[in-house]
Amino acid sequence: MVAFEHDDKLFNDAFEQRIVVVTPTTLLASLRTVSSLWSIERQNKNAKQLAEQAAKVHDKLVGFVESMEKVGLQLTTVQGTYDKAWSQLKEGRGNLISQAHKFKDLGVRMKKDMPKQVLEAAELEFCDNELEQEPQPKMEELT
Repeated sequence: MVAFEHDDKLFNDAFEQRIVVVTPTTLLASLRTVSSLWSIERQNKNAKQLAEQAAKVHDKLVGFVESMEKVGLQLTTVQGTYDKAWSQLKEGRGNLISQAHKFKDLGVRMKKDMPKQVLEAAELEFCDNELEQEPQPKMEELT
């Protein structure tokens, strides 16, 4: 401190060189200040890393949501196609299920039976066709 008393410029020269001159009375306060500054610097660095990581996670999430929306649209399209195909199979005049069932009625031997739930879904078609057709005379009535 004696040197500073003889040379007023010494303190300014030290400050310009980024040197902090401390005395026994200011040493502890200076060390605490430096420690606080380092702690703040670490927190800022961590906050920056957290922000960068959060941005990456958000971008990944947005990409995932977009993919899920695309899958949803594709599933809707596939469901529509599936429903249309089953409709062609089971519904309307001359649907394939009723035509195949008529083969069995005509005595054609089948190696496999149609699943029961499919026949039940097309069963209304069988009943409607039978009601619309004129009743066939029985052999006994012809004689």
